[in-house]
Amino acid sequence: MGIIKKTFKEFTESILESRIPMDIDLPKDITDLSNIFKENGKSLYLVGGAVRDAVTGKTPKDFDVATDATPDEVIEILKGKYRVMEVGKSFGVVVAITPEFPDGIEIATFREDIGSGRRPEGVKFTDISTDVKRRDLTINALFYDIEKGE
Repeated sequence: MGIIKKTFKEFTESILESRIPMDIDLPKDITDLSNIFKENGKSLYLVGGAVRDAVTGKTPKDFDVATDATPDEVIEILKGKYRVMEVGKSFGVVVAITPEFPDGIEIATFREDIGSGRRPEGVKFTDISTDVKRRDLTINALFYDIEKGE
């Protein structure tokens, strides 16, 4: 019986296909954001540490989300609903200030880094499959589909 060998690309692509049903008890403001994005034809995923915490049985404390909406679309979608800070707009990140999260929820647009190294020269907005490949494979590459519960 031989060992199956995969290239790094094949390995990451197989991970992208892994979907595990899971019920994460999310704060109301997170589910409200998800509904607002859905109503506007956009997706919203919980990402990173909150997903890791839920998977390991801990109660998530820090909630970051990622979307297929560009920063300008995020600002337009949330206009009149939540205050938005454009802290990292050029790199695809805006912060929504909500009642439950007065310090804000980071909303990152799916992106691909342009350039090399820890600090990219810029970003190109993309889809979830490309975005997950730019993240490390430990925590930040974990996405939770809020709408589907997986």
